[in-house]
Amino acid sequence: MRLIVLSIFCICITFTTAIGFKGKIEGIPSVNELYHTKNKIVPNGDNYNNRISVDLYPLDSFTPISTVVDSKYNFKFNNLEPGEYELLVNSYDFGFEQNRFKIIADEESIVAYEHGIGQETYNTTSLTNLNEKPLSIKYLATKEFYEYHGGSLSDLLMNSPFGFIFKNKYMTIVFTACLVIMAAPYILQVVSPEFAAELNQIQTQTAKERLGEKVIESPEPTIKSTGVNKSQGAKKRR
Repeated sequence: MRLIVLSIFCICITFTTAIGFKGKIEGIPSVNELYHTKNKIVPNGDNYNNRISVDLYPLDSFTPISTVVDSKYNFKFNNLEPGEYELLVNSYDFGFEQNRFKIIADEESIVAYEHGIGQETYNTTSLTNLNEKPLSIKYLATKEFYEYHGGSLSDLLMNSPFGFIFKNKYMTIVFTACLVIMAAPYILQVVSPEFAAELNQIQTQTAKERLGEKVIESPEPTIKSTGVNKSQGAKKRR
């Protein structure tokens, strides 16, 4: 009889001292919205709540206390002992605005603070009383595991080695003008061969005229006689 009473007393003490809290992941878009509206590929999109891990690490232990995220993205921890914990929320498919929290539990209350990675202290202004409401974890973005290849001409140009040219408006104008100047003679030969032949003839004549002007302007230099030759001839005549 005494053993039964002692067991009941221990159970009552356990339930009175054990504490817990609830949490909810908010803002995750539906599968149809990701597939159709945002045109994003989600691995295992029909069941991605199971791809979210929520682990609670006691500060004096490296063994996590894990829980399950249900289909509505709710989770909870029960029967926690008083102390400090580190809560980590990770997902294969989604990024969150804040996924690390400092959890401080005592016999009367349990609170949470934002605790970013690399921060020595937690954000005291982000206090959340988990006795009053669940811990809210907000969706930020969908992770990209696939490289999207656009089918349009603009996407092909942007992903080509010349993509840096088309990202700058002025470089695009200069590059387009150069292409037009280079391609104009070939296009003209196809569109109007007669006009192309006349234009080629005019260019040839212009080049010959310029070449002839240069020859006239630069005649061969004449050799002028010096006084030395004259003196020698004068000596001979004498």
